[in-house]
Amino acid sequence: FASTEKIKDHYRSEWHVFNSKRRANGLMFLRKDDFKLLVSEKKSPIKSISSIPTESICDEVTTANDVEKNEIKPVKVYEPKLGANVSIFDDKEFENVDDCVQYMALNFGFFIPDIEYLCDLEGFIKYMNEKVKVGGYCLYCQRQFQAGHPTQHHMISKSHCKVAYENGVDGEEYEDFYDFSASYEDLDDADIELDEDGEIVEKKIEIARTGELVLPSGKVVGHRDFRVYYKQYYRPEETRTCVLAQQREELLRLGCKFSGEGASSLSAINELSDSEVMVKLVKFQKQVRRGMMVEQRAMQRAELIAQRREYKSTKDKLRASENTTAKIRDYHKLL
Repeated sequence: FASTEKIKDHYRSEWHVFNSKRRANGLMFLRKDDFKLLVSEKKSPIKSISSIPTESICDEVTTANDVEKNEIKPVKVYEPKLGANVSIFDDKEFENVDDCVQYMALNFGFFIPDIEYLCDLEGFIKYMNEKVKVGGYCLYCQRQFQAGHPTQHHMISKSHCKVAYENGVDGEEYEDFYDFSASYEDLDDADIELDEDGEIVEKKIEIARTGELVLPSGKVVGHRDFRVYYKQYYRPEETRTCVLAQQREELLRLGCKFSGEGASSLSAINELSDSEVMVKLVKFQKQVRRGMMVEQRAMQRAELIAQRREYKSTKDKLRASENTTAKIRDYHKLL
């Protein structure tokens, strides 16, 4: 356009309004010659054709002879290709549905969730084709576009060539194509409850008398009031022969070290039971740890006393040096 005014006139023209409505309805736009010919054959398809400005909108004025020469080209209507052997994303046809699924998986990353439980593959692919090419819905985000190529272009550009397959989104939409009865064979019949429609009734969470939650699987979720008991560590009773023999040897060694405990001889230890051996061994180990703590504290105290003595001697030396310096200063003042 040569100027801003011509752009404004173009947007106000009936030709532009007419093409805008055609584009909104998914139709091809008409050229200016075709539009004038349509107006001449049909009286005012919009509000008033007589109000069309005489000036050219596109910087070209078509004469009546040019209008007679031109013919209106038929608008191409999108005819979707539907079928189980037709690709959902580019209308490519195949001999069978298996080749079609394999092609979409390799080129677009399309996969069918829970395919082992899918009982109607052909109906599933055909339904997908109708959803995209007739309804104009994206398989993943469920947004609606113009049916056909715009929807396909959106899914390819956004990597939406997949099924969401989520409850509340599209999970219930594909129930007719699946059969999950084979997944129930591994379950125990005694633990399964069926309703009137033959569907499995999910067990609810129960609350025990102690306030704990009992899950459908049988596991118990404890209450925080009992966390003291949950933190306790239960040590099972030792029954291994090698470990019991090692405990008796350790008890003999400690018994010799701490005499007067009745466990300083091998015969006395052999007469004790396993539980008594464990009790005495724990007692001796506590004495060993107590002795180590006493020794460690004595060493720390000795180090502290040594540090204090060193500090005191250093301080006395500094004090003596200061006194000597003061005496020398007083002597020089007398001179």
